[in-house]
Amino acid sequence: MTFRVIASLAAWALFPVLATAQTTRCEVFPPGGYVGVYADSLAQDSTVVLAPRPGFWLGTLHILAILNGAVADGITAAEFRVHLPLAPAGMFITTTVDPSANLSIGQPITIGMDDGGLRVAFPQCKHGEPAAGGKVVVPIARVDIFSLVEFDTPVLVQKLAPPDFRAPCPNFRKCDPPSFTPAPMLSRGIDEVGEEYVFRGRLFCLTGQVGATRTAWGAIKQLYR
Repeated sequence: MTFRVIASLAAWALFPVLATAQTTRCEVFPPGGYVGVYADSLAQDSTVVLAPRPGFWLGTLHILAILNGAVADGITAAEFRVHLPLAPAGMFITTTVDPSANLSIGQPITIGMDDGGLRVAFPQCKHGEPAAGGKVVVPIARVDIFSLVEFDTPVLVQKLAPPDFRAPCPNFRKCDPPSFTPAPMLSRGIDEVGEEYVFRGRLFCLTGQVGATRTAWGAIKQLYR
């Protein structure tokens, strides 16, 4: 197990050497794949709906790596953030990173003007599993969301904030030890403030009641027990 952790850390430890020898720009490396956020583990629905309960809303995001291009054969690591620009700051979030990962730094979700993001690595190459529409996916994390406020927000997968100067883009690490070559995720567009994203979905609360009740606060306590 110690060897596996060292191997995963090497995916980041060796990258500064690669970047110095070539360039600090992501464009030097062939791109491939992206991280998507879905309502299900098979990457079928990019619109996630939080269901109403008495005084709150509840739902789950599935964060999945979609493999193609330069990472069609698999990945050993990923670096990104899932940004919710219009979500309320008081939302309660519980993140469970895929248990096969042996290194996890940070949290995937950022809200509004918050910084952050997730670095995750695996002890062995993850070749992915078949999913909807011919996709090949690697589970990254599951995020359970509990909100006392009704909202509707885009879901954007983007680079870390602030970005890593060595790779200022959302990226994977390929299955090519000892190099663990970076593979930038494929850009899909530009958001309202001019930042690139590799995935755009939607998260919203199904119309229902609003307000914190005893039932709602009791559910929050249960979530964190």
